[in-house]
Amino acid sequence: MPEEVPQRLWLPLLILETTGDLRSKTKFQKIAFLTQFESKLDEYDFIKHHYGPYSDGLDLDTVCYPSLIIQKISPSYYSSNRPCYSYYITEQGKNVLSELKQKLNPETIQLVVTKIKEINEKPLCELLEEVYEKFALKKDDSKQLELQVKEELMKVIPPINHSYMKFGNRQTTFVLGILELIEKILSKSQTKDTVQKGVIFNLSKEIIQRCKDLAKDVIPPTDSKYLRPQFLEIYDLYNYLIQYCENRNIVKDPMSQSLDEILTEDEALRLSKALEKVELPS
Repeated sequence: MPEEVPQRLWLPLLILETTGDLRSKTKFQKIAFLTQFESKLDEYDFIKHHYGPYSDGLDLDTVCYPSLIIQKISPSYYSSNRPCYSYYITEQGKNVLSELKQKLNPETIQLVVTKIKEINEKPLCELLEEVYEKFALKKDDSKQLELQVKEELMKVIPPINHSYMKFGNRQTTFVLGILELIEKILSKSQTKDTVQKGVIFNLSKEIIQRCKDLAKDVIPPTDSKYLRPQFLEIYDLYNYLIQYCENRNIVKDPMSQSLDEILTEDEALRLSKALEKVELPS
């Protein structure tokens, strides 16, 4: 494999291998965006563009490796100002993809292939509607989504905090600690791009909902065998969220800051104890 081929290229190559070909730049971009989000990947950065989420990096990768990806441009039947783009993976591209796959978890590859197939089956108009609705790409919709997520968080924290004050067990400590970190992330998320906001709010909403679903389960007596995998999934989601924010200089990773910058002494002590006892994988 040529040394200049970056590992991230596995995603567009896999998309083209799975779909056979794509005859729309817009659909290529939307498949990549939704696949990344639903598979919790972060190979490319997407921002708001004319037709929703768009990645300059992905667009460049489709033209900078002509021996792996063929891009064809032809006149549009509908508009002379908008050419049609078609993308195909070459045989060399398939060989390079096979080598890139060796560095990935087989379960990740299978998950991504499944997502690509599901998303590719949808018409482009449906994909555009989905990303605009789910990620609130319009300015007013984005503000409304932010408000909804913050309001839901404020509803979930009090009962969890009540359970912590009453029982003080590690299960309530962990959930409350995660929710408090989400609160701080949402209060400090500074980005004007609605695509990035949409990702942050949707991830936060998912974490909040998972914590809400466990509100009764963290009250003693608890079932550790049931809760541990739930906690691991919440932790993985939180880790993905904070890395997404940090990679775009939106919010710093709390773990890279001193505790007095992000948590009160009581919050830091509770979260530290909870993480020690949950036995998260290294």
